[in-house]
Amino acid sequence: FPSAVFGLILILGLYFWVRKELSGKEAFLSSLILLSTPIFLVVSRLAIIDTVFTTLILFSLFALWSSLKNRGFLVLFSLFLGLSLAAKGPVGVIIIFLAALVFSLIQGDSTIMKRFFHPLVILTVLIIGGSWYFLLIDKIGWVQFKSLVLQETLGRFQKGFVHKEPYYYYLPVLLGGFLPWSLFLFSFKKIDFKNEFVKFLIVFVLVTFSFFTFCKTKLPRS
Repeated sequence: FPSAVFGLILILGLYFWVRKELSGKEAFLSSLILLSTPIFLVVSRLAIIDTVFTTLILFSLFALWSSLKNRGFLVLFSLFLGLSLAAKGPVGVIIIFLAALVFSLIQGDSTIMKRFFHPLVILTVLIIGGSWYFLLIDKIGWVQFKSLVLQETLGRFQKGFVHKEPYYYYLPVLLGGFLPWSLFLFSFKKIDFKNEFVKFLIVFVLVTFSFFTFCKTKLPRS
């Protein structure tokens, strides 16, 4: 039930965000494509945290971009980023940070990167995201917590002791899981590369895909 609810929230959030930044037509098509994607339909019906985690990451991304025009969105950015950290670890924070870094380098403008170092963002993320880890340390102890972190985060990324797959693993997952829309993946002529919003989304997608490609542990729902 939580997965299905957050899947709907994600679709609605995507619609309103794209409508705000582009147009109603593009917002409708974006939401329709996501709603009809096989892998999304499957994952959003499973009793796992991934759909909740994805929604928090995407809403963090929405708020980060919106904060460029309205600094009031920093509160929402901090909140969603902290919740993503508490939900399933630092992956969401890392890929959004990397996307912002790459985008800043491309644009030659560090404005979006500065959002991460705002005192409000740092404090909120530490309080919301860190509180869960303090509770965990209190329950299982520092030694076991340290072992868990090294095994479930760094270990999964560097060594891939479970679900170890080749580097090209996500290519067939992407093409098959997003049918029929993956057939239009390379329709570059229709992409407005001059639009900063579109460029930011492309950077985020490429950074995310690259991050999970280099990760030794691979799962199709990632």
